[in-house]
Order: sequence, then C-alpha cells, then structure tokens
Amino acid sequence: MPGGLSIQDITQMLFPPYSRWLQEFSSPSGDHCKAAESFLTKVLPFLAKVIIQDGIYWIHKHPQNSASQILLRLNIGGIWYSNWARSCRQIIVQNVKQINKEGHDNENIASTIDKIQMQLSDSNNLLRRIYSSVIVPAAENTHSNITNAQTDTVPPTPLTDQQTTTSPHPPDTRTQPVIDSFNVDSN
Repeated sequence: MPGGLSIQDITQMLFPPYSRWLQEFSSPSGDHCKAAESFLTKVLPFLAKVIIQDGIYWIHKHPQNSASQILLRLNIGGIWYSNWARSCRQIIVQNVKQINKEGHDNENIASTIDKIQMQLSDSNNLLRRIYSSVIVPAAENTHSNITNAQTDTVPPTPLTDQQTTTSPHPPDTRTQPVIDSFNVDSN
C-alpha cells in the first residue's frame, strides 16, 4: 500500500465516515448483525484495496471521473496518489516486458525441443532400417550357418513333441534392447 499505510488507514481516507460507522456499530444501540460486521470489517477494507490498486489506471484513463478525482486529491503518507500510481504503472510495464521476453524465450526453447525430437525420430527410423536390413539378415545368415554346420556333423534324430514346440537355438535378444533404447515418442 502507498506510504506504508494499513488497509484500515486507507479505508478511512477513502470513506471519511468509516470511523463513525465503526463507532455506531460498536455502540450498545448499534446494529450488531453479522452482515453489518462483515460489511464494515471485510467488504469496505477490501473495496478500499481494490480502489487503490485499480485506481492507478482509473486516474490515467479516466482522470475526469469522480472516483479518479478523489484519488488525485489523495495524499497518502506524504505521497500523492498520482505519483505513486505512475510508479506502479511503470513497474507493471517493466514486469510485462520481462514476462513477454521470457515467453519469447520459452517459445524458442519449445521450437528447439521440437527440432531435437524430430532429429531423434529420424535417427530412430534410421536405426530401425539398419536393424531390419543389416542386423536381422546377418543374424539369420549366422543362424542358418550354425544350423547347417550342426546338421553336417550331427546325424538327424527323430523329433519328439517337446522338440517340435521349442527351438533348439534360443532367440538372439542381444540386439533388440539396443533398438528399444532409442524409441522416442515424437508426439
């Protein structure tokens, strides 16, 4: 708040009868209902805070408005409200510029991330093509060479049910995890 004043002090400045209203409320003949208490202790101080905060633009955009005229005559703790409002608007402009700059930086970061994801996707596709055109045929060729070498030296035996359901050679899984480690979700 301007001038380091409390919200109660500012409420009093914006609503001059405020202290009288509080005294009337506290008197034995005052209205002691919850609505009156809330209005005096919560609604009016909140309204004063909103007036002070939003007033920085009211006096700038609508200086002839009656609410703006009250604010323009307000001296809070030795500081004219118009001077305080001007410095607040300047701070806001600086903050908006910083936020916009950071937002632009974030857009650049997002664009860079998109490019990296595309490159990773391209690399992943290349690895898949290499795997399917080089590694798989080489593995099949090696497997068939081993099978041929085994059949040349080992006489054929009758197959049992167990041999027909399982392969005599365990599958080669050494290359599969390498390819899976390059999977990148391009979304």
